[in-house]
Amino acid sequence: MGFQCGVFTQGGNSVAVGASAGYYGQSAQSVSIGSSAGRTNQGSASIAIGFNAGTNEQDNNAIAIGYQAGRFTQSSGAISIGYNSGSTVQGANAIAIGISAAQATQGSGSVAIGYYAGSTLQGQSSIAIGVGSGMSSQGSGAIAIGYQAGQLGQGQNTVAIGIQSGQLSQNLYSIAIGYQAGQTSQNTSSVAIGTLAGQQAQGSNAVAIGNQAGRSFQGYDGISIGDNAGLILQGTGAIAIGASAGLSLQSLNAVAIGALAGFQFQGLYSIAIGNQASQTLQGQSSISIGVQAAHTNQQSGAIAIGTTAGRGTQGTNAISIGTNTGSVFQQSGAVAIGVNAGVNTQSAGAVAIGQNAGNYLQGTSTVAIGASAGNSLQASGSVAIGVSAGQTQQGGNAVAIGAQAAQSAQTSGGIAIGYLAGVLHIFSYYSLLQFF
Repeated sequence: MGFQCGVFTQGGNSVAVGASAGYYGQSAQSVSIGSSAGRTNQGSASIAIGFNAGTNEQDNNAIAIGYQAGRFTQSSGAISIGYNSGSTVQGANAIAIGISAAQATQGSGSVAIGYYAGSTLQGQSSIAIGVGSGMSSQGSGAIAIGYQAGQLGQGQNTVAIGIQSGQLSQNLYSIAIGYQAGQTSQNTSSVAIGTLAGQQAQGSNAVAIGNQAGRSFQGYDGISIGDNAGLILQGTGAIAIGASAGLSLQSLNAVAIGALAGFQFQGLYSIAIGNQASQTLQGQSSISIGVQAAHTNQQSGAIAIGTTAGRGTQGTNAISIGTNTGSVFQQSGAVAIGVNAGVNTQSAGAVAIGQNAGNYLQGTSTVAIGASAGNSLQASGSVAIGVSAGQTQQGGNAVAIGAQAAQSAQTSGGIAIGYLAGVLHIFSYYSLLQFF
């Protein structure tokens, strides 16, 4: 019905309504309604409704509804509904619903639903649902769900779910789930789950899970799990687990586990485990384990194990093991082992082993071994071994060995060996005075 409709070889039980509708080669049981709808070689049982819908080479069982829907070469079983949907070369069993959805070259078995969804070069078996999702060059097997998800250059077998997730250049086998997750240049086989996770230039094989985890420039093989974990410039192979762990400038192969662990400037190959462990400025190859262990400015090669061990400025290659050990300004090469050992200002090369050993102002290259040995003001080069040996104000290069030996104010260069050595002598002197 209409000017030049069904002119040449119209099949049985077919319907053509409109100027040039079903004009040439309309097959049996097909329907074409609208000017030039199903105009040339419309397949059997196919439907074309709208101006230029299914105009050329609409295959069997295909459906095209809308202005220029399925216009050129719509394959068998394909469905296009909406203005310009599936307009040019729509593959077999493909679905395009929405204005300009899959308008140019939609692969077989693919789905595009939404304004400009899968608009250009949508690969086979891919899915684009949402305004502008998978809009240009969506790879085969890719999934893009959400406003502008996988919008440009989404690679094969990738997944982008969420507003603008995987929006630009999402590479092969990568996954982005959440608002703007993996938004720009997400590399091969990477995973970004959470709001803004892996948002910018996420490296290949990297994993970012949590709000803003691995947000900017996460290195390949990096792992960041937790709110703001590995937020900015996480190095290759680095691991950050916990809220704000490794937040900024976490270096190559560094490990930060715990809230705020390795928070800022964590050196390469370093390890921080515990809430606020090595929170700021952890040097390369250093280790901190425990709540606030090496909290601030742990230098390279240092080790801090225990709550607040090496908490404030731990020097190069220093070691503090135990609660509060070396907690205030432990200098290079110093060793503090035991609760409260070397707590406050342990000098370079000093050794304090035992509870409260070398607790306060332990001098350079001193040795304090035993509970409360060299506890306070142990001068450089002195040695105190034994419970409370050289406990207070041991002079430079002095030696006190034995329980409570030279317990108080041992003079420089003095030697006291044995239980209460250097204390008994003072007692005997006063006894002699009384006798006379």
